[in-house]
Amino acid sequence: PPWDYSLDTTDAQRALQLLVESVAQEPGAEVLEVDRQRYYIHATAPSKVPPTSVDDIEFLLRPADQLVTHRVATRQSVFVYPLQNIVP
Repeated sequence: PPWDYSLDTTDAQRALQLLVESVAQEPGAEVLEVDRQRYYIHATAPSKVPPTSVDDIEFLLRPADQLVTHRVATRQSVFVYPLQNIVP
């Protein structure tokens, strides 16, 4: 679910800066892009599964709602046999 940043600040630019700082402090995380006009952050971090992959993490602030939406996607998929089969 989206995060409500109004508990920390009502200023969208301040919320964006706090989020950038928080992501940058995570071990292994790297902030690749910050678009202050679109309130967008793109970062990467090491995947848990598989441990050799990288996760892309995106954040988008919605100032009108004082919310942060996010998406995480791993760059490498792992298939576990036989769980990838169709279950009737």
